[in-house]
Amino acid sequence: MVHYCRFSDRDWTTDLDIREADGEFVTVVASFRYQFNDPLPPAAGLADSGDVAYVNREIQVLRILDRADKVQISAPGIAGKTFRDRSPIACADRMEWLITQGFRVPEWAREQLHQRAREAEEVHA
Repeated sequence: MVHYCRFSDRDWTTDLDIREADGEFVTVVASFRYQFNDPLPPAAGLADSGDVAYVNREIQVLRILDRADKVQISAPGIAGKTFRDRSPIACADRMEWLITQGFRVPEWAREQLHQRAREAEEVHA
């Protein structure tokens, strides 16, 4: 199974969970978002700050998440829905459509899925 993005990405600010499993591309759309009541700590990458600082930051984020409010996403017929596509091209198109509907996806996840779609186009060309 390959994950392109998860709800937990970018400190729980991703609205789509997109994965490739068993020959299909699955997109799960969030039904709520977290509204943080406390500011998130500065990012701490493993390469920049080492394991201890990274883990400590993750613990801080989870504590903030516990105090956050869950806000329903107002997108009837879309929020909370699961989509299944047979190709990375169709999945990338769906992801872009969901972004136009206001759903949030990390840029790097968009790039990875579009790369996978380009690879599929090359195979079928």
